[in-house]
Amino acid sequence: MTNLTVKSRISLNLSPFSIKDYTVPFKRIDFLLTSFSNVCFAFGSFVPMTYLVVQAVSIGMDRRLTQYLVAIINGSSTVGRLGGGVLADVYGPFNAWIALTYAAGILILSLWIPATNDASIIAFASLFRVCFRAYAAIQPALVAQITPIADIVSGPIAGHTLETSGGSYLEMKIMAGFLCLAGATSVLGAKLYATGYKPMAKF
Repeated sequence: MTNLTVKSRISLNLSPFSIKDYTVPFKRIDFLLTSFSNVCFAFGSFVPMTYLVVQAVSIGMDRRLTQYLVAIINGSSTVGRLGGGVLADVYGPFNAWIALTYAAGILILSLWIPATNDASIIAFASLFRVCFRAYAAIQPALVAQITPIADIVSGPIAGHTLETSGGSYLEMKIMAGFLCLAGATSVLGAKLYATGYKPMAKF
């Protein structure tokens, strides 16, 4: 409806269509690595968001407490969104992305896997959500510096992994953690390539 009722204040300047415009980015190493990073991190990071509450109930968390778990997750989102943007401004979006995505993967593997009580689940939920929402805050800056790439969701694949593992959440958690780490490593490679292999450069 919006498209039918608004008018652009800027005159259109149409350029001729060229398929080359859509294929050139795929020849750039930094674009490919950033794209791979987005796919990996999207796959890995949406697994906890999809299954954290379900898994918490399965290990005995009171269902009333899981309602507060959702509130804790949402509250942590504010810190992640604001903090991620600040870190990107100070250190560069790629540097902030690298640190936060590595942190997300490490949190999954080191805190979510051994989490067997309410306190550890709540701690993981709040810490991971900060990293996860920073991902949403920083991603547009990555897009602006490199090239856009669409995210895809991973809930169905994680669900299949859960089903084939006989209801064990371990394999699903391992998959999510390593996908986040793969995404972090990939964007680190893109940053090093784009800056001439200067790991401390603001980018």
